Amino acid sequence: MDWSLFGRYFLWYGVGAGAVVAVVLLGTASVAGFPLGLAATVLFLGSSAVAAALFGTSDTGIETASSGALVGFGSSNPMDFQPESLPGFDRAAVACLFLGTALYGGVVVAVLLAG
Repeated sequence: MDWSLFGRYFLWYGVGAGAVVAVVLLGTASVAGFPLGLAATVLFLGSSAVAAALFGTSDTGIETASSGALVGFGSSNPMDFQPESLPGFDRAAVACLFLGTALYGGVVVAVLLAG
């Protein structure tokens, strides 16, 4: 994982997109009559677990040509693998999104417990 992009990713995906996801999910739960404390707790725990799993994974399997071809990697040399050149979101962006939603879910839980 390229940790130099973590700060920028966390601000964009974690703080920005994470807030949008948390507001939509908690707003939907509130409108539907679902207990807000339970929804925030599930959001916090679920997002934390997914973020931890995403940060804990590595690029294992990329050393074989067959598994490398599945992710669009055309060389048999694993040293040529560049995850930032793959299309779509990379693992750091998705992990930061889940980390941000966990952060906002935790804040809502803390506010509800304090009040």
